[in-house]
Amino acid sequence: MQINSQSSSINMSDINMDDTQQRRPPPPPQGAVPPGLESSVASLSSEQQEQVTFMLSSLSKDQQAELKSFLDSNKSQADKLSDEEKGSQFLNALSQISGQKSSSDSLLTVDTYA
Repeated sequence: MQINSQSSSINMSDINMDDTQQRRPPPPPQGAVPPGLESSVASLSSEQQEQVTFMLSSLSKDQQAELKSFLDSNKSQADKLSDEEKGSQFLNALSQISGQKSSSDSLLTVDTYA
């Protein structure tokens, strides 16, 4: 008995992955604004937009996961907010996660040595 290996091979191009497995979009590049928040970040001042870009590019993998978790948990509430409110909350959350203060936070700091 002889087995023909060519007849039993599976051609991967014949398998339709769309029906069996949903593909997730790739994560945004390091430093890029997460999808759906572009208009919210655009509502911030140019200085704040630069802060967002810098902080996003310097996040560790753990911090990226923490940010994603924050965004996922607040998705339902975000529908009720304006772009300005979403941008401000995103900047504050990003500042907390990255360990940096936003410019609005620094305005609230009182210098006791003045």
